Amino acid sequence: MMKKNFKYITSVIIVLLLFVAACGGSKTTKKINNLKNPPVNTGRYDFALYDTLSFKLAEGTMDIKSTKDSRLQGEYNVTNQYVDDMPGELQKSGEFEGQYSLEESKISFNMNPKIADANIFMYGTIYKDSITGIWNFSTMRGVTEKGEFKAFYRGDEIK
Repeated sequence: MMKKNFKYITSVIIVLLLFVAACGGSKTTKKINNLKNPPVNTGRYDFALYDTLSFKLAEGTMDIKSTKDSRLQGEYNVTNQYVDDMPGELQKSGEFEGQYSLEESKISFNMNPKIADANIFMYGTIYKDSITGIWNFSTMRGVTEKGEFKAFYRGDEIK
């Protein structure tokens, strides 16, 4: 009788240990899956803005200087402008702010954070070495211009 109880107790302990190990393994798997979502890299990005017909309007650099608590800040510099009347009144240089979600691999930029009624907003998807998405120029009347944007990570040190 004692042998049967010992086998029974041993079997129950093994099943419980396997159950606990399996539950702990799901947390590890979740952490590994989260690593598939790329981080927002600080550093220099080359970016380009396109109109709705994929004609390049402007290009330049974006320096993401800080990322903290799903917020980011940086500066941009337009190096080439291919149209005389740039939609959205993008300045030659300025500061930007934004937000990101690593869980969704999404990011947004406000290219004129100090102005309330004439902003260029960019909404994109974060990839390992790039960000792609759409931009729009929003005024008090709503969105007046829009197109696509692409940014490629250079990784240069920011001075």
